[in-house]
Amino acid sequence: MKRWLSVLLAVVTIGVLVTAATGAMGAEEGGGPTAKGGCSLGSQWSLHMGIEVGVEFEVEINSGVPGQIWQVELRYNRHTLVRTTKETEEDGGFEVRIVENNAQGDDKGFIRATNPDTGEICRGELTAQL
Repeated sequence: MKRWLSVLLAVVTIGVLVTAATGAMGAEEGGGPTAKGGCSLGSQWSLHMGIEVGVEFEVEINSGVPGQIWQVELRYNRHTLVRTTKETEEDGGFEVRIVENNAQGDDKGFIRATNPDTGEICRGELTAQL
């Protein structure tokens, strides 16, 4: 009986340790800071930075209106990573994702998205140490 209880305790302990380790690894790769805010006419933006093979940036704009065209600029530490045009999907939003080499020091992300049809502007920034 004691031996069975010892084996059960060892299995439970190993299971807890494996779960904790995989949870920590997932949090490190997928985690990171996020900034959110409102745009000039009510749309919402978010900027997420995380660790990938470098610094991962995810920009989301949600206007709630499908088929809108937006011009998007993403900058990292004062240099432009991407300038692109995106169209909102059926849910009224879109996402831009890019991975860049991680620079030393603070990581500063800045987004600007403009809807040329409505004149709406979204601006946001996020500073972190990744």
